[in-house]
Amino acid sequence: MDQNNRFVLDASALIALILQEPGYKVVQGIFENGEALATPIAVAETLGIVRLKRGKPAREVFDGLIGYGLAIVNLIPEDALEIAFIQSQGDIAAQALGTTRKLSMADAACLAVGYRLDLPVIYSDSFWSELKLPRIQLIAFR
Repeated sequence: MDQNNRFVLDASALIALILQEPGYKVVQGIFENGEALATPIAVAETLGIVRLKRGKPAREVFDGLIGYGLAIVNLIPEDALEIAFIQSQGDIAAQALGTTRKLSMADAACLAVGYRLDLPVIYSDSFWSELKLPRIQLIAFR
């Protein structure tokens, strides 16, 4: 598949798709016209939030995502270094903004995989736009 049609999705994108929240059509377009990838951590976060918000069993949601075409990209040992760096950049951004916000491990893992695979990362958290990560292409879906 053409590298230009591949995207790493944050949990927020998957949740928006499943719950048909604002921006879900953008995410739907990725599945229909390209390749959607996510980390196991992002998928786990998605399963938990969808269960909490809608009571859907994790297996049902998981099978639906896989059936719709989601590819799960495993982390590799070297991702740990990038995750640590990305989290430090989140801490720097939070300090500069005077906030206590932090990047979750799922967020940092998503960004690290996007970096490793040289793919854009689809997200919705406005805090991400404050990160100084020029090596990672960030695309907000809403």
